[in-house]
Amino acid sequence: MFKVIYFQKGSDFQQAWTEYDPDSGSDITKLWTDGAEAAEFCRDQMSLHHGYVFQPRIVSGTEWRAREERRFSEGTYRELPWVGQPWFDGKYPDHYAHVSVETEAQVAYTETEAKGHADRQTRLNAGRYLTKFFSDVLSETQIRDLATEYVALLDDCKLLFTDNPTKMVRVYVNGPHSCMQYPADHFQSRFHPVRVYAAGDLQLAWLERDGQITARCLVWPERKIYGRIYGDTARIEPRLAALGYSNGSLNGARLKRVPVGRSKRKFIAPYIDGRQRLTDGGDFLAIDAGGEIFADGTDGIARNPMTKCERCRRGEEFHEHNGYSVRINGDGGVRIWCHRCAHRHAVDCRYHGDRFPRRLAVEVENQLWSPWAAEQNSFVCDVTGRRHSNRHLAVLHDGRQVRSSLARDVRHIDGRRIFVLTDEAVRLDDGTYWSQEMFAEHGFVCAITGRNYRNCDRRSPGENVYLYAPANASAA
Repeated sequence: MFKVIYFQKGSDFQQAWTEYDPDSGSDITKLWTDGAEAAEFCRDQMSLHHGYVFQPRIVSGTEWRAREERRFSEGTYRELPWVGQPWFDGKYPDHYAHVSVETEAQVAYTETEAKGHADRQTRLNAGRYLTKFFSDVLSETQIRDLATEYVALLDDCKLLFTDNPTKMVRVYVNGPHSCMQYPADHFQSRFHPVRVYAAGDLQLAWLERDGQITARCLVWPERKIYGRIYGDTARIEPRLAALGYSNGSLNGARLKRVPVGRSKRKFIAPYIDGRQRLTDGGDFLAIDAGGEIFADGTDGIARNPMTKCERCRRGEEFHEHNGYSVRINGDGGVRIWCHRCAHRHAVDCRYHGDRFPRRLAVEVENQLWSPWAAEQNSFVCDVTGRRHSNRHLAVLHDGRQVRSSLARDVRHIDGRRIFVLTDEAVRLDDGTYWSQEMFAEHGFVCAITGRNYRNCDRRSPGENVYLYAPANASAA
């Protein structure tokens, strides 16, 4: 390989001839493989640049390699995460592949010896680099996974841990979507269920980048185990692995024991992944795949499903799925009743369809509605005193609420359309309806036909006779 150096006569300063490289956006040393061509280039340049000397020089084959190795030892270059892997080491030693200085998400390498002499590196995404040079030893799946891990390891995400219940709630509420992501007032207990994780065994691990929570999972530090990951698995998993964690079951981990009121069968608890269950340990709850308490709900309550009727409290225990859910208020409160109580003392709401105590029933148009459905979706007619669905509501001009079949849409004296009671509306001969005030001002009753007409239809001013009434007839 040859390069050209030039200098001004009488000067000790020498400089290599360069040319612009569009790939790197900078000037790089131009190299020639043929010494004769380099010499001819020098002669051409000397004829153009009087007072300058141009000379070809041999480029050492080890010079650029020493430069690349020095950059690794000085820390200018960062080794790729695959160094030490049998499939990677020694296959392309002249690549001097490293984490790109310009763009960390890419791999930079020396593509040819000429580019090495020119100090010109080629940049590729990790996946493209592995596909181009290692597809003979790696599968597509392996390349995809390695490329994903490469990007994940080089970004600026922070892996954080906490056993503080308040911080746990913050991470859940502001992190990746899940059924436990909502604020405390979303849950039945109004006590955020993830707080019970802070019982001593478990911690919450999460990734945070530029203030955004991008991934989270529960970890058991003593056993170096992590559970299901929510969010950016590709970034959090290798970071956990670097700390010695592996994916596994959290079976046996303790949770805080927080009963719901005085109940011995209901506890505040989050949804446990994998449809896990809990065991009541007296002072704490423990995750237990064979436990008697089901933690597979999303309302923040874990339940022992074996129960007695919450109305009569008699009979044998039964699984709550074999009982009957009876809604007792409009806020979602539900009780489990036995078959006997449900069929004797409960009824289905004809509006919402949910079952509720018969003693609370409200009659709406000969149907039984729950009181909360009736309150929101029905009205009492001011004429009949009976309750009707809002679908049949008509509001009269004086503010009274009546069933729509009792009202008539009429034209009022000021031009508005208003509702009046049907027997208070005035029907004109052409089929339109006016209010009584409108008719008194702008209408008349024909003395011959007995029908109602507009004033403009009088036979003559001041005469209450319709314009087209029989001519031989006279007013009575």
